[in-house]
Amino acid sequence: MDEKDRMIDAIEGHERVFMRLMARENAAGLFSLNLTMRQIKVLMVLDIEQSLSMHELAKKLGVGLATTTGIVDRLTAQNLAERREDPDDRRIRRIELSDHGHEVIDQMRYSGRERKRRVLRRLTPELLADFARVMAALGTAVEAELDAAEAEGGEGGDGGGAAAPAETGSAE
Repeated sequence: MDEKDRMIDAIEGHERVFMRLMARENAAGLFSLNLTMRQIKVLMVLDIEQSLSMHELAKKLGVGLATTTGIVDRLTAQNLAERREDPDDRRIRRIELSDHGHEVIDQMRYSGRERKRRVLRRLTPELLADFARVMAALGTAVEAELDAAEAEGGEGGDGGGAAAPAETGSAE
């Protein structure tokens, strides 16, 4: 194992601790939603993709059309998703988040935000600046990884087979 792998292992260990501590506050909000993991996945996919046909959604989820229809039926019954007519082909119904669905996604996304901000405020300005630079570099590396996976015909990072992106950041 080289030095980079050792540092990555250390980062992952710290990340697990951080996520576990943050989950204590986040879990209450998430558990109060009364949604299955598949329903949460659909909401998250729709948040990212904005609008999908039932076939596209089933493919993204890796499940059959009947299963996807059932999930979407339950989400529409809870006013979390909506079926809309495709403007280019009236035979196709597109699935999108409802206004309430967007609110639920925001609730999931931002639950625990205040705690995270309190934790970050405990860092020195210098460490916060370093962290901001690292996060920006990480964003660039993620984009490079996604671009490499897309160039190979995939949809993103399972970590296998994608060309390694150029190193991001500098050793200041």
